[in-house]
Amino acid sequence: MSGPERHQHIAQVLSDRIASGDLRPGDHLPPEPELARHLGVSRFTLRKALDSLAHEGRVVRQRGLGTRVADHSAKGSGALISYLGETDTHIYADLFVELTRASQAAGMRIQVLEPEQVQNYQPVVRRDGRDFINHLVCAGTATRLLAEVPGAEAPHTHQALRVVAGLRLNSAEGFDYAVMADHQEALMQSVRHLTHLGHRRIALVSSPFDEHVPSIPDLYRMALVSSGQTWERILTSSGPDTSWSEQLTEQLRVGEKPTALVCEMDFMAVYVFDAVKALGWSIPETLSVIGMYDTPWSKVLRPQLATVGFPIDLIAKLSVACLMAGRPTSPQQIGVRGTLIERLSTSTPTSVPTSTPPAL
Repeated sequence: MSGPERHQHIAQVLSDRIASGDLRPGDHLPPEPELARHLGVSRFTLRKALDSLAHEGRVVRQRGLGTRVADHSAKGSGALISYLGETDTHIYADLFVELTRASQAAGMRIQVLEPEQVQNYQPVVRRDGRDFINHLVCAGTATRLLAEVPGAEAPHTHQALRVVAGLRLNSAEGFDYAVMADHQEALMQSVRHLTHLGHRRIALVSSPFDEHVPSIPDLYRMALVSSGQTWERILTSSGPDTSWSEQLTEQLRVGEKPTALVCEMDFMAVYVFDAVKALGWSIPETLSVIGMYDTPWSKVLRPQLATVGFPIDLIAKLSVACLMAGRPTSPQQIGVRGTLIERLSTSTPTSVPTSTPPAL
């Protein structure tokens, strides 16, 4: 192995030990003579390898103090969080506020990364004569912009951590952590509640923006099986939202009528309520409805919409805790459990089957 290849190989060996957790943030490496003997290389080759790692931000070298593994996430380190996501819609505005609180409590600073700034994103920025590690938190549809972030082709060797946080998961690819609402458990709660009320024809109203991994329809079917249900139906809409009410009206007009609906999002229930009115039906007497996310829509509808709410503050705190914990050995997904909020949009069906409901 030639000289240049030798120091690159040693740098990779040490980098792998850091990534695996064998060398942890803040750990001091052995003195150079000892480390060179252990690795079977000259001190010159070792120094070149350490210089390379220092340039990448993997280690910190200080005269008289030796070399230590860089700690980019410890409390009080002055790390920055760049937030890439919406800040003007109710869910994500709340998430950004909670992220701000959690980051301040952790000794970090947070800033908004506008979509047009993505290509200039820098994992290390210099302010007031100091280098700061700039972590990245994405939320909502902004996850699609991740491919444009410098270093996206090798995210898990990048010194800045990346977290996707929020309610809807478009993709977790390229992230160290994904902190998301547990949709599977939410659908389980919704279907279980409706089953307990006596419903045996529970349909799903799927959002036209369904890009989850896995998909909501698959999780809906799993919830049906878990509750002993065999009947299934998925109502969908497409195109301009001005036609969604009409589309749902026509779908409800034909085929076997469900007695209950679970909406993938609260705002989809708005179009369901319009469709029910157009058909001359009533909620919950003709059709029980449950939404998801406990947004303001759930409280302005009449009757108020039963829904599954998720703790936005917990999602924010867990996201910052992930940044504090440092890079995992492999990408991690953390599901945050929601709670069913019972309101007046659900009741027993008007005609309850005589068969005994499955045990809950």
